[in-house]
Amino acid sequence: MARGIRSRTCEHGRDEEDLSRELAAVTMRLAFLDARDARVESTWRTLEAAARPTYFLTWGWIEAWLVALPREAMPQLVVITDGGVTVAACFLGRRRMFRRNVIPVRARFLNTTGIAHLDELCVEHNRVLCLPGTGLSLAALIELLPRDWDELVLPAVDAGTFDPLAVGGEHQIHVAHEVSAPFVDLSRARAAGDYLSLLSANTRTQLRRARRSVGPCELESARSAAHAFEIYDELVALHTASW
Repeated sequence: MARGIRSRTCEHGRDEEDLSRELAAVTMRLAFLDARDARVESTWRTLEAAARPTYFLTWGWIEAWLVALPREAMPQLVVITDGGVTVAACFLGRRRMFRRNVIPVRARFLNTTGIAHLDELCVEHNRVLCLPGTGLSLAALIELLPRDWDELVLPAVDAGTFDPLAVGGEHQIHVAHEVSAPFVDLSRARAAGDYLSLLSANTRTQLRRARRSVGPCELESARSAAHAFEIYDELVALHTASW
């Protein structure tokens, strides 16, 4: 599932639940790095090697995203350490908005800029990049962040990535959008031996008809970098036409 969560801070007195969250994060420290800092790539790659995240959180994707952004929209890298060891990182975009065209809001955006036309890359399976076993909760992340925001926006996170009920009563959680994310169970398909056998008779018929209409298919491997770019350009044109 993909969901966006907004969290707006409210002024309430500290209670035992607040104190428990503070104690849980007492050994953690948070620092910001400019996205152009030379340490950003090594920090991200080190966490990536241990976390083995989805493609959308690999340095290959992140680097291409950062290079494409204008300087004024560049997010900051949040680096979280525990006992001096880097255990988590994410990028946070910053933007001032108006709710209902009246209420000013200072918003932070997880691994996005918060600017719609720049975020059309459509990040998926979004989350904070963490070392295995770190278990950074949404409550801990909020506790570590400086109080310079009103809303924390978490676009395209999978259901279950954060527990919205664990942030306590001082924050309001709003799920702005929720959609299903179709996928293929590869282990089930491998066990069946034939993926088509898992589909309905009607779907199998449509697939066979589509195959016949396409005609013979050939596998073409790039013979050089120039040839690879030619193939890529053809794919871009095909994708653009169908998109």
